[in-house]
Amino acid sequence: FLGLKYFFKKSNSRIRLKNRIKNIFVSFGGSDFHNYGLQIAKFIHDLDLNEFKFTINFGPGFIKKRFHEINDKFKRKNIDFFYDNQDYDKYLLNSDLVITGGGITAYKIANSLKPLLIIPGSKHENKIANKMHRTKSAILLKTSNNRLDKGYFKLILNNINNKYYFRKMLMYQKKLFSPNKFNLAIKMINL
Repeated sequence: FLGLKYFFKKSNSRIRLKNRIKNIFVSFGGSDFHNYGLQIAKFIHDLDLNEFKFTINFGPGFIKKRFHEINDKFKRKNIDFFYDNQDYDKYLLNSDLVITGGGITAYKIANSLKPLLIIPGSKHENKIANKMHRTKSAILLKTSNNRLDKGYFKLILNNINNKYYFRKMLMYQKKLFSPNKFNLAIKMINL
């Protein structure tokens, strides 16, 4: 999925960290080849994570019939599912934390100064995710054979309201996208 409508445009210059992370937006780009959105939906369902409100977006490359099956099976009060949502940017803006792959969406989130968890879905995304993790502008959630670890996912969410860590993350994101460092972000994309 290419084009200017998928590229980040505006930069946020103010660091705003909510007292408690409540709204979590999940999106893995256009296709979600490894079904990470489905895996996270299952974890939310199994782990009874009622203190959070999840919005899971499935892109236009995801099989629509499969989306409806997931929506029917895992729909709960604290999970909203969307397919190729036109209000994508609105959900990004209103979220307190974003879980995504390591593609352009990760940069869009970092440029918006939002806490970010990355689950890479390809070799290229893995390089980007590792670089963003090393620069402390995101947390990398590793997988094994394209499977997320439920216990690790729960541990991360149980410790998600560590304001000190996320404030530092947002400061590193701001540095990464400051006007004089913007080329660093572009270099990371082109690895």
